[in-house]
Formats: sequence, structure tokens, C-alpha cells
Amino acid sequence: MSSKLSDFAPELLHCVFCFCSPSDLASLSRVNYTFRQAAEYLLYRYIHISFGLFTDTTPRSQAKKSLFDTLTSNPQKAALLRYLRVQLEVSSYKARKANHLAMKRIVDALRNAHGLVDLRIMLYQVSDASKGKLSEVIKSGHFQLDTLYCDCYQDLVGIIVSQKHLRLLGIYNDHFFLGYSNVSRLIKNRRIDSNSNFPGTFMLTSFEPSYNLSQLTLFPELCLPGQTFTLCRDIGTSLGRDLDKRYDIAPVDRNCTLAIYVSDFSDAKSAIICEVIEAMAQCFVDCQVFTMWVKTSAGKETVSEPWRIPGVSTSISRFKQLQRLDFYVSSDDSLRQTASDLRSFLLKEFVHAGLTLVRLCLDDYSMFAQLALDVGWDVVIMDNHGHDMWHFIHYGLP
Repeated sequence: MSSKLSDFAPELLHCVFCFCSPSDLASLSRVNYTFRQAAEYLLYRYIHISFGLFTDTTPRSQAKKSLFDTLTSNPQKAALLRYLRVQLEVSSYKARKANHLAMKRIVDALRNAHGLVDLRIMLYQVSDASKGKLSEVIKSGHFQLDTLYCDCYQDLVGIIVSQKHLRLLGIYNDHFFLGYSNVSRLIKNRRIDSNSNFPGTFMLTSFEPSYNLSQLTLFPELCLPGQTFTLCRDIGTSLGRDLDKRYDIAPVDRNCTLAIYVSDFSDAKSAIICEVIEAMAQCFVDCQVFTMWVKTSAGKETVSEPWRIPGVSTSISRFKQLQRLDFYVSSDDSLRQTASDLRSFLLKEFVHAGLTLVRLCLDDYSMFAQLALDVGWDVVIMDNHGHDMWHFIHYGLP
């Protein structure tokens, strides 16, 4: 039996080299042909890279940018790529031009990545930094994805149509209403073509100028009955996968808000809404804040308020660590009357040992009501007045 490491089978070398850092793999790739084959297989298979300003000229930044030049000029190395995660600078005036340059290089490199199955471009910006080029290369058929994370300004419908094997679609969004308006196109398209194979779709929102996940949102109108637990489990696994170090991390911590958004109650009946809530409670057990955006309407088989949806209170009670519950209602509703109904519901029908705070917000953010357990669920209504400071108006209800 040979004692030389270079005589080992490629599979054994992969097992040994997988414990090496990227810099060590780069060094090993320069030893000999056998080591280069094994090291580059791992070096280019999983790529997780982040940038400050892409226009930085520091040696470290230049080395990162040269990676995309390598993938563009060397199709053999690009063909090894399976998982690519790129984190770009948070949107700012200086970052916009830099992000555009970064996206151009990324798109050029992706044209050779025929084996790519997992693509995540993390960029919170109020416009498409690629100017349509990222959507074009994803739709072009150069690769078939299993998982895609992208911003909400991409051609989501076109991507779903072209990527036949897409299983998970995560949408980055830092502007609440713009993100939902773009996802609503998916929902509308789903109504038109109910036979199309939609991927599991969810939204990742960051309310702060950072990449810390603030809210994970699911859309019951895009969920299939009986498959919601599998969807939530797959999302949790996908979020928890660290593509750089290749080990699992906590997918959603207790500071992250879980949410559901229903744009048309007639297309998402109470049963599927409750099923989604219960699946989220099973898969994200540490959740302390849950939010419901449900466009309900009075009429046959519908209710006027989200907490009156049959079965919802039981489903929400599955969140064992829940401390705060948020509801968003139409700005056409009377906040005072709606808050009175919510208070009655909390006092008479809803039982949850850990819940201490409930907020009721108008969907245009003009006013909100706050109900706290320590004051007997009395109501405090506040008004924004167009400023950042919220002003006290009314305490309690007659």
C-alpha cells in the first residue's frame, strides 16, 4: 500500500481536504496535478464571499474580485461551482455604482457555471443593481437551480417559468410595500396558471442597515395543502446552511419576526392559513413575535378581522415562546372599533400563557393600537402625524 498522499483516490483526498481552509486549499492546489484536482474541486464547489464597497482597491478586495475573473475566463473551474453566495454592500449612495460593477462581474461568471444548483445574491437595494442582467442569465438556461435567493426586483415570474427544477425561492426585501407588491404578481400569476409548479416562496426582510434577518414571511396563497410543514422545514434547513464553513447554524433566532401575508382572503381559505401558522410554529420553535397581514372581507365564508378566522387562535397558540402578536388591518377600518373587538377577543376567547403584548396597526402605518396584558388588555391608540414620533391619543375604551 502506498504511503504517499498523492496516490490516494480522489474521493479520499476530498475527505481529507474538506477540513482545510480556502487559503490552505489554494496552497495545496499548487503542489501537483493530483492535489490541484482535489483542492479545486472543493475550492470552487462552495463559494461564500462578501464585499464592502466593490470599488475598494485593498489587496483583500482585489483578490475577491479576481475570483469572478477566474470563473469568467476559465470555464473548467466555473463548471465545478455548485453553491454560490455573494453578499454585497448595503444600499447607500456610494454603494450603488459599486454594486452595479459587482453584479456585472457576477453575471459574466455565471454564464459558465453550468453545474450551479444554489445561488444566493444578498443585496438590499431599492432598485435592480444588475439592470435586468441577473434575471436574464438565470432565465437563459445556463444552469438549473434548486435554490435561489435574490432581491425582489428580479423577473420572478420569468425565473419560475424558466427554472423548472427550482424548489425554494427566497426574496430579499428592505422595503416592505415594494416587496409585497412584487410578490403579489406571483400570486396573480398563480391564479391564472394554477397548474404551474411553483417553488416554495418566502421573503426575508431587514429593517435595519445590516444583513441581520428581521422578518421571515410566508404566503399561504402560494402554499399547497399538506405540504406546509415540508416547506417550513426546508426553509429552516436552507437558512441554516452556512455555505462557507459547511455546517448548520440556528436558522431563525428568537429576535426574528415570523409573518404571513394574505393579499386576497378568497384565494387563501382559513384551513391553509392555519396550516401555515402551525407549520411555522413547529419548525421555528423559538419565535417570540408573530405578525399577520391578512386582507379579509365581510361576506360569505369570510370574516372581517384576522383574529376571527376560524382556527387561527388555536394555531397561534402553538408558538410556545410567543410574547408579542401583531395584526395589520385595512386603513379603511375604524381603528377604535377594531381595537375594541380585538380586546374582547383577548379577554374572552384567546388563551396563551406567554403572550404579553398585542399590536394592531393600520396597513398605511398612520395609526396603531397597543394592548398589554399588565393593564388588562386596555387599549392605547397612537398616531404618527407624519413624523417619526408617535403621540399618545387615547387610553382605554368606554
